[in-house]
Amino acid sequence: MARASQGASKAVRVDFVNVLTTAQLEAPESPRFVFFAKGESSSTLILIGLDDEIFSTLYRARALMAQLTVSVRRGGFFRQEELQYVATFYDLLQMMQFDELVISDGDSWAHRVNFKR
Repeated sequence: MARASQGASKAVRVDFVNVLTTAQLEAPESPRFVFFAKGESSSTLILIGLDDEIFSTLYRARALMAQLTVSVRRGGFFRQEELQYVATFYDLLQMMQFDELVISDGDSWAHRVNFKR
C-alpha cells in the first residue's frame, strides 16, 4: 500500500473527478466511460461504461485500470514521491482516501474494490 495523503478531502476527490472528466471532454473522441464520486464525503468513485464494448468483460475493465496506472505513473506527483515504478491507479485512489471503487458496464455487472486504511 502506498502512503496516505495528508491533504485528501472531499474537495480533493471532487477536483480529481473534475480533472478526469474535463480531460475526457477535451479529447477529440467521445468518452467511452464516465467517472463520478458519490457519498456524503465523495469517497466512492464510480466508473461506468457508456457503450456495450468497453466493459463487455471484467477483463476489459481491468485492462482500463492498467491503462490508467500508466497515465498516473507519468504524472509529476508519482515521480516526485519516487512511486512511478511501484504505485498503481488503485494506490492513487487509496492515497486520496477513496473508500471504494465501483466499476460497471452500466447494464449487467458491477465490480467493487474496497480500500483499507
